[in-house]
Amino acid sequence: MKRSFRSLAIWIALAATAVATVFAPPSSQDVVASADAMRKAGYTPQVESGRADPDRVLELEPRDLSDAPSDSFSSTLWPAPRVASVRKPSATPPPPAGPAAAPTAPPLPFRVMGRYVANGESTVFMQYNERTVAATEGMVIDDRYRVEKISGTAIELMYVPLNERQVLALSSAN
Repeated sequence: MKRSFRSLAIWIALAATAVATVFAPPSSQDVVASADAMRKAGYTPQVESGRADPDRVLELEPRDLSDAPSDSFSSTLWPAPRVASVRKPSATPPPPAGPAAAPTAPPLPFRVMGRYVANGESTVFMQYNERTVAATEGMVIDDRYRVEKISGTAIELMYVPLNERQVLALSSAN
């Protein structure tokens, strides 16, 4: 018995939906009615042949809401928007840029941690990209930097991609 009552309720709901669908007004009437209301309020669209004019912008006037009705569901007619012209940027091309600057080597990414001298040969310990490097003369680091010369106060490095010499002070190393 329960099952037949449920079936009956479902069939009644289905029939009510079908009847409402058949007798519902077409949606285009709603659109026409709202367009008519806008025309009565003084709004005239600025669109011709389905395309908007790009030189015209609609500006809405601010509205004082302090005198708004207390009924939240009352209908409101908004004032017609003003149309303002938009100034297009000038069509003159920007001036040509000067000659491009020659590429230069980036700042040295090394931090000197210490120096070790054995048998007259110096080894400088440096931090490079979160790893420690023990640099000696002639060594190439990461295919980018070649150690040219290690003296008592500085280490000379060659930035290999641009063949540019850079100097790193060893004053903090002991």
